[in-house]
Amino acid sequence: RPIPEGLRRVENVIPVPAAQRPCPLCGGERECIGHDVSAVIDLIPAEAILRLDMREKLACRPCEGELVRAPLGDKVVPGGKMGTALVAQLLVDKYYDGLPLSRQVERFERLGLLAAISTLADQVRWATEALQPLCRAAMAKVLSADVMHLDGTSLPVLDKDTAKGIRLGSLWGY
Repeated sequence: RPIPEGLRRVENVIPVPAAQRPCPLCGGERECIGHDVSAVIDLIPAEAILRLDMREKLACRPCEGELVRAPLGDKVVPGGKMGTALVAQLLVDKYYDGLPLSRQVERFERLGLLAAISTLADQVRWATEALQPLCRAAMAKVLSADVMHLDGTSLPVLDKDTAKGIRLGSLWGY
């Protein structure tokens, strides 16, 4: 397949080793006349950072008037320590990629971020609570539609009222 056009290009200049830089004929320093370029798809690993939100404060010195401050930086929980990008990644990894929080804790440790699984669980809970209005609006839009296209795949569902505890049906009880 061709290399995707949207990938960010990062130049990786590989210098000639110091022992090979002098000319073997005259001993003078050779100069670069170009590069042989080969495209390599690679990955830059994630990096945990500490974002320092520096809120600007303004004051009027001549009249000593009212002080004004910039708003707080983006966080899911006011007073919390995790930024919205980190919490969004938690949700994507957990719900889209199916990565349990215990494995996310291990991944964050490799990045140098020590976080308890209970802390990540709290962030997921608070984020999903914050997203409830969006979920309700999407559900109202779907339920108000004239036609809904559904997947009728049967799934085994636990049922305490049957002898074996399992019945075939959808999660919605059809």
